Amino acid sequence: MTSTSPAEPAEPVEPADSGGRVESGTLGEPVGSGVLGIPVEFDARGVPVGSRELGSHVELAAGAFRLRPPEVADAPEVLRLAADPDVRLWNPRCRIPDEAAALADCLRGADWSDGTHATFSLVETGTGRYAGTIALHGLDRENAQARIGYRIAPWARGRGAATASVRAVTGWAVTVLELERIVLTHAVENQASCRVAGKAGFALEGVMRSARRFGDGLLHDEHLHALLATDLRS
Repeated sequence: MTSTSPAEPAEPVEPADSGGRVESGTLGEPVGSGVLGIPVEFDARGVPVGSRELGSHVELAAGAFRLRPPEVADAPEVLRLAADPDVRLWNPRCRIPDEAAALADCLRGADWSDGTHATFSLVETGTGRYAGTIALHGLDRENAQARIGYRIAPWARGRGAATASVRAVTGWAVTVLELERIVLTHAVENQASCRVAGKAGFALEGVMRSARRFGDGLLHDEHLHALLATDLRS
């Protein structure tokens, strides 16, 4: 499963028969209920973890998974996922040919200091097994918006990982970063991405014709989905 870029993991590529079921989960103490019931972790001062400034360690619950900043130990699985046929097709910006590139991808993803992205590794709760990458990218704090993208490991597809992750990161972005608009795009042929976007509350706003060249070398129309903070609060 994927959605688009290094800090912009590829377009959601969940299998066509994916149930996309989202289970509730908790992380840390104390945990509050944010928008859409997304758990939000607070520090000892009662401030949401991460605050409005990027750079601090942020972890989020995502159903049977949790989200944390990338780690060097993720590199072998990041490389394996980058070679997945679905990721190569629908995530053309994911160019990770070897271990050195995978390590560099993890280090870039973990460094939020420039304020342009917030990248997470998705891991299975309990085992810590790497299940994918999801990121807010193109962060525009002045206009309170960003894009979201992801790629999910084959073994985790069909378990609601993409939907739960998008909901968790979106809830955090609206609640903590105070974003007002988040965009998700995917090739029109990638129907699994469409289902993930819908389940996560993103409205289909239109079709962008011949918008992006994908892994098959062809230009594809893309669906433009977006979620507003007011959508979560209504």
